[in-house]
Amino acid sequence: CALPIFFADKLGHSFATELAAQKTSYGLMQIMGGLARSDLGYTDNLNKLFDPKINITLGVKYLAKLKQKYHEETDIISAYNQGTPRKLSNGLYTNQDYVNKVLKLKDELDIWF
Repeated sequence: CALPIFFADKLGHSFATELAAQKTSYGLMQIMGGLARSDLGYTDNLNKLFDPKINITLGVKYLAKLKQKYHEETDIISAYNQGTPRKLSNGLYTNQDYVNKVLKLKDELDIWF
């Protein structure tokens, strides 16, 4: 978690509230509060992550960071869901069902990364 005591003091809520908020996912892109703080530089109240414009902006920013780090489309998808593209000994991702669902939806919507 990204300095919960700092953000609690800054935003005027309790340490416990900030800590819980950082462990929660928000909005359409399911942005984790801690990720918003630590990786994406978000400093406002985490409840504002329910705002579609803020949420999608941060989600796309995170996808762009993952795309720079991982060049394989399936690695990016896996990492978006679980932080890193972890694989099992058989070569499948530990979150292969999630990766498959995203790939299927991507094909149905005819979108690209």
